[in-house]
Amino acid sequence: MSVLAGTMFFNADGLPAYFQMRDNRQHVVEQIQQLEYINQAMQEDITRIQNDPQRLEELARNRLGMVRQGETVYQFVEPAPSSITAQR
Repeated sequence: MSVLAGTMFFNADGLPAYFQMRDNRQHVVEQIQQLEYINQAMQEDITRIQNDPQRLEELARNRLGMVRQGETVYQFVEPAPSSITAQR
């Protein structure tokens, strides 16, 4: 009987496999919690986009570069170094 118990606990399918599965389970539980948090934040952002015109405008301006009709857009571009400046 003790040989059977020793084999069960110390072979590859016994106790070491149990501890590995327990660690894997904990890792998966943590991943699920993180994904649930991200999902909740995304749901809240979707709700804000659907119900808050200011949030929708903010996204249109920042992500899509859109402007309102009649607005003037100024874009500042750094001048490229000329060949004379580069030689110094």
